[in-house]
Amino acid sequence: MRRFLLIFLILFCRFLSAEILIEEVVVPARADAVDTEEDVFWFYEDRSIELSFHDRSMTSVLRKAGYTEISYRLRLHIPDIEEAESGTGLDVYCNGIKVGGLPGTRRNTWIEIELDISIMRIKRNMKFVLKPRGGDNLAISLPESGNGPEMKIIAFFEAPAAPE
Repeated sequence: MRRFLLIFLILFCRFLSAEILIEEVVVPARADAVDTEEDVFWFYEDRSIELSFHDRSMTSVLRKAGYTEISYRLRLHIPDIEEAESGTGLDVYCNGIKVGGLPGTRRNTWIEIELDISIMRIKRNMKFVLKPRGGDNLAISLPESGNGPEMKIIAFFEAPAAPE
């Protein structure tokens, strides 16, 4: 019994001393994601936008062994235009399934929408549809503005314990 307890304590102390490593990858939306000549996309009524992400980074983090947690966050920039603010926000869909949302926005800010990856099938080519929730206006910056949408992928890894 003492031997078991001693082994348990050694393993528990190693667990407590383990560090967490974080890997962050940012994938920009494709520049041809929207057919518009403006650098801002306006949502109104039922107008939605489809954002395309194509990069092997979308799946490369998932292939690495040892991650303990992973998150996908859609980053959007709300331009510095008074009418770009929204009190009702927007929802994010992937393959027709709602995977995230935002209750409201303020102008001239970056926002991050945590996506529910448990219901998404992660691939190299991902398409997300953003739909407004209400009747007020809402705008996001497009890649042409230099502040285009991005997918931020964050993986948490447990570092191996240092040898004794």
